[in-house]
Amino acid sequence: MTGTDDPTLALVDAHLTTFAAHAADTLGAGTACSITLRLDGHGRLSASSDDRSAACDTVELETGTGPCIEALGTSELVMVDDTGADRRWPAWAAAARDRGFGSSGAFPAHPRSASRVSINVYREAPGPWSRDDLVRADAYAQEIGRVVDLCLDLRDLDAQRR
Repeated sequence: MTGTDDPTLALVDAHLTTFAAHAADTLGAGTACSITLRLDGHGRLSASSDDRSAACDTVELETGTGPCIEALGTSELVMVDDTGADRRWPAWAAAARDRGFGSSGAFPAHPRSASRVSINVYREAPGPWSRDDLVRADAYAQEIGRVVDLCLDLRDLDAQRR
């Protein structure tokens, strides 16, 4: 997604792009997903299911604020029930509204590595999410954390081999 020359990041991006697309399809019509990864202190957009969600997360990374950035920092779920009413992150909320998203959830993964990863799940409809939808989105986040750990383990094994 980001055109990196780092083979580990390219592997992470490839796997997470598949996860983002599958999560968006599974979580329902009008849903899009993007994944932000913080590795070695640097945040980056790693994957997205579409250009709309990627654009929203890019605004977060450019401004250093938004639900996914907050979820990365706190390791806690951050919900936005209505992008039209939320005032915490004006630039991000405007980007989300402009791209047709009415609500969003930033679900942090809990990898065992020092990396941080969070999936932003965007929905076209505003309003609170059901418990089942929250559980399903969080399950994707935790799977994503395991994928990142596996890729970093492979990087470490490759380094030891050299």
